[in-house]
Amino acid sequence: MMFCKYFVGLLSVMLWPSNITAQTSSRTVKEGNRTIVEETNNNDGKLFYYYTVNDISNRVNALKQRKIEFNYKAEYPYPIRNNPQLMKKEFHELDQLCLSCFSKNAKNMKPKEILCYNKALIDDDGSVICYKIIAKTPLLELFTAKELLNIFDTINSFRFTTPLMKYESTGYLEATLGYF
Repeated sequence: MMFCKYFVGLLSVMLWPSNITAQTSSRTVKEGNRTIVEETNNNDGKLFYYYTVNDISNRVNALKQRKIEFNYKAEYPYPIRNNPQLMKKEFHELDQLCLSCFSKNAKNMKPKEILCYNKALIDDDGSVICYKIIAKTPLLELFTAKELLNIFDTINSFRFTTPLMKYESTGYLEATLGYF
């Protein structure tokens, strides 16, 4: 998890340089009763696309209000894991699941070419909530709205077989998974 924390900090520096004014735009796409929001952010010629889904964002906000985030701060340190080896194996399985989701696209681009990052919450019961996808390529040109929703739902169907923490019902981990 040390890598994940470092990676999140590195990613925020890469995507949000403090001395550059960003140009942003957004659009929404409805599919049934769900809405995909695509936000485009241009930082110094580096264009990134951010995708969220309304009902998933609502679930994440509700979870964040009920529980605390485990992090490296002294007041809420990472809890002791139940089974670190199994968790590492299951993180690898989650990575492979995400890679397979992005491999099947209209232009046959590899995830490395798309440059994707998934932001996810991992609840203390082992459930995963992928709430944001960040890409260097516009995903709505590679996937239909229904396919993009299926990607979110497929990632969110992943569940760690054992609770990640010894003390359940207290918090969640925030992870950024990168595919490049």
